Amino acid sequence: MSNERVLSASSAKFCLMAWLASHPEQQVFLVRDLLQKSGRRGLRQQLGQAELCGVLQAVGSGVFARVRRNRINGQVMYEHPGGRDGLLIEVLDCLGVPWRYEGLTAEYLEGRSSQVPAQCEIRVLGPIPRKLWL
Repeated sequence: MSNERVLSASSAKFCLMAWLASHPEQQVFLVRDLLQKSGRRGLRQQLGQAELCGVLQAVGSGVFARVRRNRINGQVMYEHPGGRDGLLIEVLDCLGVPWRYEGLTAEYLEGRSSQVPAQCEIRVLGPIPRKLWL
C-alpha cells in the first residue's frame, strides 16, 4: 500500500514536469490554472519540488515563473526572453491588471524619442490582486 502512494506521488510530480516541458513558450504559471489542468491534490508539493529542482520560482502569491541557472555565475535567473520587465508585464497580464507604458518608454514607443530607455517604465492602473515580489 505504501509503495502505491510513493508511485502515485512520483508519477504526479513527473506529470507536472512533463507538462512544463511540453509548454516551453509559457513563462508564467498561476496555481489556479495548474489546478484546472492537473486536478492533483499534491500540486503545492509538486511546485515546491519544481522550485528545488531549479525549474520554477515563486514571483508572487500563487504565481510562478520559469528559471534557469546562469552559465557564468551559476545563480538562478528568470528565463523570460524580455527579462524582468517582460516577466512583470506578463504577470500583470495573467492577473488581468491594467497597465501602460510611462515616461521615456512611452516616448520611445510612440516615436517621439530615438533614445532607447535603459529600463522599462510602466504604470499600474488598477489594484494588484496578489502580493508580488518581483
